[in-house]
Amino acid sequence: PLSNLLLFALMLPFSSEENEYLALFMGASLFLGLLNLLPIKDLDGGRVLFCTLASRFSLDTAQTVMRVLSFLTIFSLWSLSVYLILRLGASLSLFVFSCFLFCKIFIKNAYAY
Repeated sequence: PLSNLLLFALMLPFSSEENEYLALFMGASLFLGLLNLLPIKDLDGGRVLFCTLASRFSLDTAQTVMRVLSFLTIFSLWSLSVYLILRLGASLSLFVFSCFLFCKIFIKNAYAY
């Protein structure tokens, strides 16, 4: 995420209204960097939060907190995407992304036992 946010900051002085490709690239870089910082178990933000929680609490407590936070964050992304689809007819990619994350994290782990 740091490289995405740093790239956005470095490109900021070169942005202008005429260069929409640069603005699109900058927006995608910023969005990807911020998305990667969300507290979801398999993303970088989730890994940092898990390490912080594991250093202060037991490993089981940290895993439980991460599962709940991951679920709440993914559910929030999914709810936002459904709202945007119904109101604007847009954001199908956010819907697919949130469904993919849910399946990857929660359904895969259900069959791990």
